[in-house]
Amino acid sequence: MKLCELSKLYLKTNGISYKFFSRYLGIEYSYSVRWLNGDIPINEKYIDKIHEFLNGEWITPASELLKKGGNDYE
Repeated sequence: MKLCELSKLYLKTNGISYKFFSRYLGIEYSYSVRWLNGDIPINEKYIDKIHEFLNGEWITPASELLKKGGNDYE
């Protein structure tokens, strides 16, 4: 499976918009859509950032939020 196909599947499965993905990578929305559709190659400088995103490194775990004093639910 190509990285663009895996990325597209990841976004769809997790309900993440292309716009959010584009902003995270710091690229134009239209560029990301063309890449996700397989129309153009991705610039190599974004590969590490894509892998970081796919590994969930952009998510702040609930345990980290609680450490920062976000335990208002108690």
